[in-house]
Amino acid sequence: PKPPPPDRGVPKPAERRSLGHTSAAGRKTFAMRAAETSLAAAKQAWRRAETAAARAKQLREELTAAPADSAERQRLALETADAADEARAAKAQWQEALGKAEASMEEAKKGRDKAARAEKRAAE
Repeated sequence: PKPPPPDRGVPKPAERRSLGHTSAAGRKTFAMRAAETSLAAAKQAWRRAETAAARAKQLREELTAAPADSAERQRLALETADAADEARAAKAQWQEALGKAEASMEEAKKGRDKAARAEKRAAE
């Protein structure tokens, strides 16, 4: 017969539970993954909003520097209005995404707290 494998200091399942670890320790819940995904979407929406705001600001500066009563000034005025609309829409999308991210983080926190209470009861 083969000799037993050497003990490498890895706690056995029963020892892990007594140390407060479960077989699910370190695993992410569905709610946590959803929260991370929604947070990433909010960050992306924020970047889009920042880019749109910077573009609108740049166009406003070009508009003020353009000669009065010129075709370029009229073109820039139209572009500036479009860019401002885009910036407002992007900001609204960002705020909506941020709200969703906050809600999903709350759900993940509730799930984590519930699991911690259940684990504490099991340990008693």
